[in-house]
Amino acid sequence: MVGVKTADSNHNFAVDPIETIITEDGFLKANNTTLGADDGIGVAMILALLEDNSIELPEIHALFTISEETDMVGANALTPDFVQADLGINIDSEDLGEICIGCAGGSSYDITLTSDIEAVDANEYKGISIEVSKGIGGHSGIEIDRPHINVATMLLNLMSTLYDNSIEARISDIKSGFVRNSIPSAGKMNIVVKTEYLEETIKLLTENTERLKAKYKETEKQIAISIDTLEATPTISLANTENIIALRKLNTKVLERTEDNTPLTSCNLGFIDFTDGNIVVKILARYATTSGKTLIENTIQNVVTETKSQITEYNSYPFWEPNYGSQILKVASKEYKKLTGLNSKVTVIHAGLECGIVKQQNQNLDIISVGPDVFNAHTPTEKVNIQSVEKCYRWIINTLEQL
Repeated sequence: MVGVKTADSNHNFAVDPIETIITEDGFLKANNTTLGADDGIGVAMILALLEDNSIELPEIHALFTISEETDMVGANALTPDFVQADLGINIDSEDLGEICIGCAGGSSYDITLTSDIEAVDANEYKGISIEVSKGIGGHSGIEIDRPHINVATMLLNLMSTLYDNSIEARISDIKSGFVRNSIPSAGKMNIVVKTEYLEETIKLLTENTERLKAKYKETEKQIAISIDTLEATPTISLANTENIIALRKLNTKVLERTEDNTPLTSCNLGFIDFTDGNIVVKILARYATTSGKTLIENTIQNVVTETKSQITEYNSYPFWEPNYGSQILKVASKEYKKLTGLNSKVTVIHAGLECGIVKQQNQNLDIISVGPDVFNAHTPTEKVNIQSVEKCYRWIINTLEQL
């Protein structure tokens, strides 16, 4: 699962269990954290199938992997011995009635910029803290083209605005986001300016944050932004501050689209942190074509070169090409119609699934992806519709029975 929590949550994902809540309107959610329905509910359905003796099923191979939400290291470790079946159902989609037959590939990066730290005179300089909370955030594949504020890049954009107005502010601390595949919904940045520019800086920051809230008033209704003064502390050097500001270019959002306006190539800046003189940025690029992969990776490399930073970790997974003549697609579509009376919808998504990696181990594999209704994945407001889980489970059983 993706571990994201609200700014005021003390939850420790390494040791604390997820606190679940059943709502009056029929959803399962968590208490101020992600729920993990993405993709714990898929695991639960498979385990339920394996112990359900009331149904007649074909021979089933149940495949579970680790780290799908980080680097797909589990799926990447598969060999052909694991993928003997020629028909597959992946249970990692988030809209009941949709049958996914293709998805984007992805490249994940850790980018590090090492900076000199300089002491400042507390009489000559003053500190300012900018803190943002209660943004929407979101899944960096599903919501990448929606009007959600990426708080990490928002903070860097505020710094850029100060430079545009000839105020040489410097960063003394910055932190935003948790993981590369989630749009940051909260963050904090401390900066230092000369005392003579303190009032003007606060005025500019206030004007720009109010402008942002007005621009996104329909989507970011709960976002909270505070600006406070504090004592000046040692800062990143002026030259490195400019390079750090330029790292905002890594958040390209959607670079290319299909003819029907579906995102094709994008990049999300999901995490930024300053520790022991190092700025660390985590990003996830997505693409559905070989040319898109080249475009986004060249764009990232250009920013890395410009900012004198380094790529310290890199992983990738392939895109999954759609097969519109799929046998299992036809069976699943027919069974959904029989179960619900509704037509299913065939989709190709910008998010990443493991199907392309699994298919590399068996080119004959005919695979689809389905799932119940999961909302707001990769955010603390994630929830799953309980009735949709029952319908999805029955849909999968009926499909397997026909096979």
